[in-house]
Amino acid sequence: MGGIGAAGSALQLAEFVSINGSNSGPMMNVPRYSQAIAVLNDSNILIVAGKGFNVTTAVLEIYVRDTSTFEMQGLNISELMNLEGHSVTSLGTSGIAFIFGGFGGDNIISETIEFLMVDYSL
Repeated sequence: MGGIGAAGSALQLAEFVSINGSNSGPMMNVPRYSQAIAVLNDSNILIVAGKGFNVTTAVLEIYVRDTSTFEMQGLNISELMNLEGHSVTSLGTSGIAFIFGGFGGDNIISETIEFLMVDYSL
């Protein structure tokens, strides 16, 4: 999901790979690279932060498997803007995502740990 294109710009493309081959999926709402991804208990996919997108947009999206769409999560958290090199873990069915580590656009290592309530009931 996402990446850097030939012209050096962030991509919105999602590609799904299985033992049967690969195919293109829907476009993410926000082009990005260096994001963190976690598979949620309901098989949806949480995409957190990354680089290459407009910092005024939300930094979280969820790929909803049942509808094959990306849904924006209306959270705008300044500590996650342009964050890369971080990790995200879903904490069971609680609706909490644990985000830690990484560094921001200024290459300063993040010293924050974020706990986010994420709406898994899309």
